[in-house]
Amino acid sequence: MAHSRLTGAVEEARRRNVFRDVGLYVVGAWVLLQVAEIAFPALDIPEGSLRYVWAGVLIVFPIAVFFGWRYEIAAGRIKRTRRAGDEVGRPLRRADHLILTALSGTVAALTIGLVVEIAASRTPTAGPLSLADVNPASIAVLPFVNMSPDPDNEYLADGIAEELLNALAGIAELRVTARTSSFAFKGRAVDIRTIAAKLGVAHVLEGSVRASGDKLRITAQLIDSREGTHKWSETYDRDMQDVFAIQDDITKNVVSALATTLGVTVEQPIPSGSTRNMQAYTHFLRGNQIIRNFSGVLFGGGGTLDSEGQRPSAEQVMAWYLEAIAHYRSAIELDPQFGDAYSALASAYFWGAGYEPDPDARKEMRMMSRSIREKAVSVSPDSYEGLRLAAGLSDDYEEKRALLRQAIE
Repeated sequence: MAHSRLTGAVEEARRRNVFRDVGLYVVGAWVLLQVAEIAFPALDIPEGSLRYVWAGVLIVFPIAVFFGWRYEIAAGRIKRTRRAGDEVGRPLRRADHLILTALSGTVAALTIGLVVEIAASRTPTAGPLSLADVNPASIAVLPFVNMSPDPDNEYLADGIAEELLNALAGIAELRVTARTSSFAFKGRAVDIRTIAAKLGVAHVLEGSVRASGDKLRITAQLIDSREGTHKWSETYDRDMQDVFAIQDDITKNVVSALATTLGVTVEQPIPSGSTRNMQAYTHFLRGNQIIRNFSGVLFGGGGTLDSEGQRPSAEQVMAWYLEAIAHYRSAIELDPQFGDAYSALASAYFWGAGYEPDPDARKEMRMMSRSIREKAVSVSPDSYEGLRLAAGLSDDYEEKRALLRQAIE
């Protein structure tokens, strides 16, 4: 009996063209989401605002299904769906006008609310810089430009900028803009003062990296964004193995240049990384570059689509995760005390498991992630990355809170 009723309902939905209307709605929603994903970054609207579009699409969906069931559009007019056997649709009644008005009002209210939420989340345009507006002890580290003949060396330029950012962030007196904010300007021809205004910083550190064989040239310059003047600049021509010493020296000179503002004295270089093995460091940066590239495609913020402009398949994502995992494992083999590499490897196993089709393999990857996470904490008990990862993967609420507090400290 229930089966016959279900069959009858499906047949009636087919006769009323509900499935066609739902298909058109899904296609239209998909187009809307694709346009929003492309347009939002260009309009300085945060990628997170896409969730409002998703919410609107999901909320309006049942309204579209109801409309497709009850009404049809013929000759440019809305009519009640005809009964089985009727040749023409029935005219609208007073109740139909009330229903259509209510539906239109609901959709309009949702649309207005959506636009308001997106407008509120849009990055505001900063006004002119002044000492009253900006914390003098603030700095943004912009992504370094890859000047190497080989574009594949971009991982090194990004890695050096990240290490400098992390080193400066360890200074309590200095406010450092987060990586996701400062790296949003990567590849964009924007004036330094405009960037500083948007990020709300008084100083900007920028530079370039050129690698050729075993030789390395790094140029760095510290700019006072309020005055548009250089406070310090230097060019380093060294061997590739000296990259850690260069990072220490840059950090020391930047803080020394800001000593008057910060009220501190730097006597020793600040450690810039958790390894001094250049080969291990290279594998670590390559793994980071792989994950950052496809994460930008999956979750917004850049990245590379395939040759046809489509998002990568689950198989392709899994292949990328495995490639990154291989780099992290190589880094650990070269330096068994490389705590950040353990953290990155545990994270890659954890998230990569979501793209593993085999349940047994997926379970094994999760177990590997937990085991490596514990190793990361034991190797670097004071590592922010290790503690943050351990908190994220912990199932115990109190343990999670304790780990996060320790990471924040």
